[in-house]
Amino acid sequence: MGPEDTDEIVFTGQRIRWKGNTLVVGQDTAIEELSEIQFDESLKNEVACNPTLRTEYRSLLGSLNWLQSTQFQIAFKFSRCVSAAASPTIGDVRAFNKVVRSVRSQPVRLHFWPMDRLRGLLARIVGYPDASYRNNSDGSSQRAQVIFLAEPRTTSKHTRRSLVDYESQKIKRTTLSTTVSELYSFMKCFGTCQFVRGLWKDISGEAAPIHLRTDASNLVTRASTTHLPEQKEIIHMIRMLRKESCSGEIDDLAHVRTEDCLSDSLTKQNIKADTLTKAVETGISNNIHTHPSCRDMLKHTCINGLPCMYRKQPLGNVSWAHHCTRLQEQPKLKILIDVMLCVNATEFVFEKIAFARYYCIMASLSAFARFLPSFVFAEPLEGSPGIKD
Repeated sequence: MGPEDTDEIVFTGQRIRWKGNTLVVGQDTAIEELSEIQFDESLKNEVACNPTLRTEYRSLLGSLNWLQSTQFQIAFKFSRCVSAAASPTIGDVRAFNKVVRSVRSQPVRLHFWPMDRLRGLLARIVGYPDASYRNNSDGSSQRAQVIFLAEPRTTSKHTRRSLVDYESQKIKRTTLSTTVSELYSFMKCFGTCQFVRGLWKDISGEAAPIHLRTDASNLVTRASTTHLPEQKEIIHMIRMLRKESCSGEIDDLAHVRTEDCLSDSLTKQNIKADTLTKAVETGISNNIHTHPSCRDMLKHTCINGLPCMYRKQPLGNVSWAHHCTRLQEQPKLKILIDVMLCVNATEFVFEKIAFARYYCIMASLSAFARFLPSFVFAEPLEGSPGIKD
């Protein structure tokens, strides 16, 4: 443990201290104890390591893996070293020693900044997914993500936030294009954001909204359209992306430039992590709000003639009778309305509670499955019947 005060403590090798109003976490002592692997420098890179070198290689992997809890800038290089652990070569040892030297020469520390909560809005969870398609030396693809806990959105393009999760990992499934890699990384990042939101809810009692930023503009475009993708292996992921975007689980989805995508350095060999390091050390991320909120752009819009609403978004001055007329004008949905009437759904209200009651019936109509999210409204329409039970 550390000294007997409230400003500094050492817990499991991590030094946690207050620096002004900022909480700083570092592992300086463990970094100083790192040492490179000693071997014969005259050996060529293609030579396989002997059993002794393999043991030293894997032992150093364990030491460096613990340092990853604060040294986020080496996530990609460490992932590549792990991939070579089964049968490392002299070239892998040289690359590993280079990673050790970079950590010892330029260690980083995590900074957790105070957030402005004076306006009473909820803190946000901001995720940056990214992927590279077959850029690794073995021809594999790489995915990465960085997740921040940030202040509520304002009109400024910049915001203050703290890094809470990061990851760089080889994609083990088959990826046939860059879109597949980006989409796979996106859904993994969204799942992690949901996990972080659950942890934050246990701590603060708040359900933080999830905001995602990606440099793949085609993912943002696909989330707002109903076109069926040509690649069969991504149809289910595209549908999940659209469902989560329309339902409100993804509160905001926007495109950012590659220079502003903070996870870009964790997927490629030749990209430095200076932008990510600066964002963590200063607590400020630039150009996060370049585009308007996707919720603002979806107001009063329709997809295929049907209202595309989302959580807590009122329907304005559109009446219940108007929507009934629009539904009757859809020939493909005529059978859906008939089925609803046959099950005594005349008092049906398009709310989440009522929708769950008849979901099992409508879900059986697979031909209309892509229309189902459009029927989920946050509030009853004006003039609509109520629910007696």
